[in-house]
Amino acid sequence: MVFGLSVFDWVLLGYAAVLTFLLVASIPLFVGYPRLPRQAVLEDPPLVSGILPLRNQASTVRACLDSLLAQDYPRQEILVVEGGSDDGTREVLDTYRDRIRLIEEPPLPEGWVGKNWACKQGAEQARGDVLLFTDGDTVHGPGLLRRTVAYVLAEDLDLLTLYPHLLAESFWERTVLPFMIFLIGISHRGAWVNRPDKRWAVANGQYLLFPRASYEAIGGHDAVYDRVDEDYRLAMLVKKAGRRLCMADSRQRLRVRMYTSLAAIWQGFTKNAFPGLDFQVRRIALNTAGLFFGMLLPLLLLSAGLVLFLLQVPTLVLRVGVGLMDLIWMRVALAYAFMKVPVAYAFLAPVATVVVMGILIDSARRHLRKGGVPWKGRMYGMPLR
Repeated sequence: MVFGLSVFDWVLLGYAAVLTFLLVASIPLFVGYPRLPRQAVLEDPPLVSGILPLRNQASTVRACLDSLLAQDYPRQEILVVEGGSDDGTREVLDTYRDRIRLIEEPPLPEGWVGKNWACKQGAEQARGDVLLFTDGDTVHGPGLLRRTVAYVLAEDLDLLTLYPHLLAESFWERTVLPFMIFLIGISHRGAWVNRPDKRWAVANGQYLLFPRASYEAIGGHDAVYDRVDEDYRLAMLVKKAGRRLCMADSRQRLRVRMYTSLAAIWQGFTKNAFPGLDFQVRRIALNTAGLFFGMLLPLLLLSAGLVLFLLQVPTLVLRVGVGLMDLIWMRVALAYAFMKVPVAYAFLAPVATVVVMGILIDSARRHLRKGGVPWKGRMYGMPLR
């Protein structure tokens, strides 16, 4: 006993102190994303080539194309690279033939990820000095392209990527997606990615705006041909080359609904989780353990403390459990509010934690034992190199 506390008490207090420090220290990471300028004057606007890779996105592509075609930017072309869809996407595209350049995706070479192959085809046929890579489930608000191009030119950026408004309408979207964003922000150090003196990088493949010279200087999609996390890898290449990367907050002008069900969330993140951790089982184990000790153990302490309190057993467990869970809920609530999801869903963070732990384990299992994860009719597994 030291100061009337047992060894267990000291271990418990030490654990609480470390977790409290980590939670509080991560708060600044979620602030500081720049916003796009309200005024965007372009005296000599460059030609922008919007490149849209598509495969089986009939339900979303019309809204995406309408929003791209409605931009008030004076010089743009839209290249749609169609990857053999069988869900009606092609029929939708036929109604836009006079306003877009439709490219038939060539047969997918061995080792290439389909989206990267499509982006490469679009970039090779693009005529613009600025390349915009975007996704078929995005909706672009009025004036977005004009603002992003003006911002890239004014700040001399090599890659501008945007944080969109992620639509979350179903129970599982509102429970899991904000928690995922919370974890991604911590793992990639949030707004620190915009600092040239920091090595961390992150990008959102739903909106990647490159000056062509910058894109070609880092090797383009050829450099990430076998990566399902190509947006992050491209951002890393920009940082490693000493070039300027910026993620900006554009929740008012870019929106996307990534997934509509728990099954879709599970499948999508299972495809990306193991590759995003460099196919390392050790990192899967560390992240799973971190989720347990960072999110679930405080809840278990709270539960055990309540039982001990009812049994009138004197202990610090209840106080530590209450303090940590209050802090966790307040911290996670910031991420839910950032996504404009009712903060009451933050109380379901332990449920989201279990889902994410399952996704991490299942992602490793599928890549190691089943050869990968199916996505839009294709199998994505371990890279060839």
